[in-house]
Amino acid sequence: MKKELIFLILFGMLLIIINSVDAKVINCGNDYDCFLNASVNCEKSKVVVNDSIDLLFVTFDIETQMQIKGMRKDYCLFSLKNKKVDFVLNETVLNELTLGLLTNKQFIEAQRRARSQAKQYKDISGACKLSTSELNGLLNTWNSGYFSNETQLDGLDCRGRFFKL
Repeated sequence: MKKELIFLILFGMLLIIINSVDAKVINCGNDYDCFLNASVNCEKSKVVVNDSIDLLFVTFDIETQMQIKGMRKDYCLFSLKNKKVDFVLNETVLNELTLGLLTNKQFIEAQRRARSQAKQYKDISGACKLSTSELNGLLNTWNSGYFSNETQLDGLDCRGRFFKL
């Protein structure tokens, strides 16, 4: 009886250890190279990417979390989500306001439009089922300065609002 109990306890501890090792996710923080390295073998990992987009008189600062969730069958699961979207009116707008070229009403309307534009990018997400070479290629393309939801995705199994904007 005691031997069976000891065996069950040891077996349970072994299962806990195996599951905790398997569930480990590499937290790359803001280190995109770390994430690229993890993508080569589809290792569970996550990274936060900060990007700025200039549209007319507004600069959008976007924080996107990317995650590799591991292998399933013969493909790698990859997901991403815009976690934070901020906007800043460019110096050109502020200079025009101070020079009197932009009325207070026009300035307020510009801010309203910028906030409205920013809302459509917040919390959008997407997910892909890719081979490790497809994932690595996509991440390398984004690393080359082409981080965009408009990146060529022909033939890739990617879904979600992130890829439709």
